[in-house]
Amino acid sequence: MAPGKFLENGSVPVAIPAAEEKYILGELYTLKNPEDFSWAFLQLDDYEGLNTEAGENPLYKREIVKVHQPGQISEAWIYWFNGSTEGLKEIETGDVMKYLQQKNHP
Repeated sequence: MAPGKFLENGSVPVAIPAAEEKYILGELYTLKNPEDFSWAFLQLDDYEGLNTEAGENPLYKREIVKVHQPGQISEAWIYWFNGSTEGLKEIETGDVMKYLQQKNHP
């Protein structure tokens, strides 16, 4: 779990930091080869729209957060939504995988 909340944004839910004590459930991945970090994040940053043209705002921003796992707290990178959240509805469970399963298979 990481501090934040998920919002419905069309077909792709987005995560934003939360001022209140809320947590989002997600998947945590570990690179087997730390020397691949730069290459992997170049690919992910490009996919998530961090690499923009001059004058464009990136759709997401990458930040380190504390991640709560059973029996431990660690740090991980997260991609926060960087666009307008006006009119977006919160996914109350904080569980994006459960939300997508329910949405795609009602």
